[in-house]
Amino acid sequence: MGYTILEPSKEAAHAEIAVEHNISREKFYKEYVNKCKPVIIKGLMDEWPAKNIWSNQYFSNLNTDQSIVAKKGNVKKGNVEAMKLSEYVALMQAYELSGKKGKPPYYLHDFPLFQVMPELRHDIGPFPLHLFPKWYSYEWWNYICFFMGTSNNSTPMHIDTLLTNNLFFQVSGTKEFLIVLPEDMDKCYRYAWKWSKINPDKPDYEKYPKYKEAKPLRFKVSDGDILYMPSGTFHQVRSLTSSISFNIDWHTKKTVRKGLLNSITGRASFPNIYYNVLLSLGLNAKVPAKYIFPYYKSYFDFIA
Repeated sequence: MGYTILEPSKEAAHAEIAVEHNISREKFYKEYVNKCKPVIIKGLMDEWPAKNIWSNQYFSNLNTDQSIVAKKGNVKKGNVEAMKLSEYVALMQAYELSGKKGKPPYYLHDFPLFQVMPELRHDIGPFPLHLFPKWYSYEWWNYICFFMGTSNNSTPMHIDTLLTNNLFFQVSGTKEFLIVLPEDMDKCYRYAWKWSKINPDKPDYEKYPKYKEAKPLRFKVSDGDILYMPSGTFHQVRSLTSSISFNIDWHTKKTVRKGLLNSITGRASFPNIYYNVLLSLGLNAKVPAKYIFPYYKSYFDFIA
């Protein structure tokens, strides 16, 4: 089974999401993080070189034999194929030039870009560290998960596995998000820990009647936008164009307790509990990140 090529939904799920410009730390936490309220932030990426130079061709021209592992077919099934980054970009370009016929040719996501290509982090400064707890300041680039794919790539509705907060940075291209906020998590028919049984583009209300009570938000995220999604937000993501982006999953003292408790009471897999314990040691017991990260690093293999 390949990727499903989805048309933008005509479903009435267009309630407004807040938009802020160059938001301060105080306002971000007071108005959004503490209230579990999503927001699109503009202006904080305006000076990044990446905003102007990151493109498919840019990554194709990098003088590197860097290997990557791309998802093939249905994202849920986790089928992967190893190849060189340049080979992956060539497949992307061929798909776009073909008129976008057929299924997209793979999807590179949750790739720890700056762990393997640290020189590229100079393309994304100044970085808005004020949006994160100070614990993440030490070698913050290690927490980045990179996404690069063609138009029509999509990820089914899911929550982030540790129930982290999510800051999503859209560097190039446009994506459509459909999100369901944490207060409606119980209406999303969660299974296999992080997935939802709901297809929000064609919801089956007879089979899943509770979802009719949910209040999904649908919106676009474009070049230079930063999207904040609170802990426990279900989200479906679709690339409307060829797209380059990355995110950081991060906890606060409050959400790491929530994630750890949910992992234990929900009988999550051992890795969920393990990684939340590590982050709790950092955020609540104040163990420095430089001691925690060597044990946490395998998280990026776990979610890839």
